[in-house]
Amino acid sequence: MPEKFDYRGYSIAIRPAGSGWVADIYPPDSTTHLADGPQTPDADGADALRDEACRYVDDLLSGEQ
Repeated sequence: MPEKFDYRGYSIAIRPAGSGWVADIYPPDSTTHLADGPQTPDADGADALRDEACRYVDDLLSGEQ
């Protein structure tokens, strides 16, 4: 079951992918996640990926993505 949370208007779902984790990031009012969300092959990397997903949204909102 993915961990879901909201951050600065975006919905983020951290879910298992292979032996690691992937962050599906949904823009406001969208049912389709961005294709290039962060991921990690590290089986213990879910917490770090959560922080990385938040930084990704910060970069999107600042125009750096």
